[in-house]
Amino acid sequence: MHRTDDCGESGIVTSASHDQSEPDAPARGIAYKPSRLCDRTSALHDSLAVDLDAFEEPQGLEHCTLLSSATEELNGRSRFREPRYARPSSLENSVKSSTVLLALAIILPLPTSAQHNHGSQTPYAGMQNRAIKSLSDNDIKELRRGGGWGLALAAELNGMPGPAHLLELKDQIPLTQDQVEKTQALLDDMRKAAIPTGERLIAAESALEAAFAKGAIDEASLRRLLAEAESARTELRFIHLSQHFKTVHFLKPEQIKRYNVLRGYAEDPCKNIPAGHNPEMYRRHMGCN
Repeated sequence: MHRTDDCGESGIVTSASHDQSEPDAPARGIAYKPSRLCDRTSALHDSLAVDLDAFEEPQGLEHCTLLSSATEELNGRSRFREPRYARPSSLENSVKSSTVLLALAIILPLPTSAQHNHGSQTPYAGMQNRAIKSLSDNDIKELRRGGGWGLALAAELNGMPGPAHLLELKDQIPLTQDQVEKTQALLDDMRKAAIPTGERLIAAESALEAAFAKGAIDEASLRRLLAEAESARTELRFIHLSQHFKTVHFLKPEQIKRYNVLRGYAEDPCKNIPAGHNPEMYRRHMGCN
């Protein structure tokens, strides 16, 4: 940076320059001509009350900064003023703040309470309209017809077919006539015992429902009601499971395998013949059609 005493011809030169060879070229930074600066020095002193003696002894960057600030105040919005970053307006600040808040809202997860209250329904929604809250209409129908109600899965999924499903698949397995008769007898005995026990379970659940609906419940009565309901459920499970393991006594292993395939519990061995086996003999041995 360069300066002469008072208002010499050298004038003021800043880091930004103005191309004097092109009169119409846009100004870059402060590039005051000496005459312009000198003509307005007195006006600067009068309007801003600036002590011009402060400029007599250059003090490096501090001096240049002070002089630049003073001349900027004099010229206002002069096109020769050095560009500087404009302070963001309140609208710009508002837009930036809104953008940040929106980004955070998208990124950050909602609190658990907000998620639960966002119009979602619990798995129990609608069950309040049931006559017996713990039993659906389909549950009651299944119990009253003596159906399995999923109580025999421990046997069904471990290679012990149930009599009802065996009779449904008797032609595909296939079952002999003697096996069909034995299976039918098991099914009849099962339903004969299961239907009244199912009604007992329905009654026990209904009594439990009524006690809570009336608010007439305490620890002693609750234990009694639960004991009755669980006793009926336990008896019902025994009835179904005991008929399952009895079918194994008269079924052949290949029939049980076929049953599992037809029920979707195992892959069909007839679709994938192991390497090294005669296809025809293998299919005959496995009972493939």
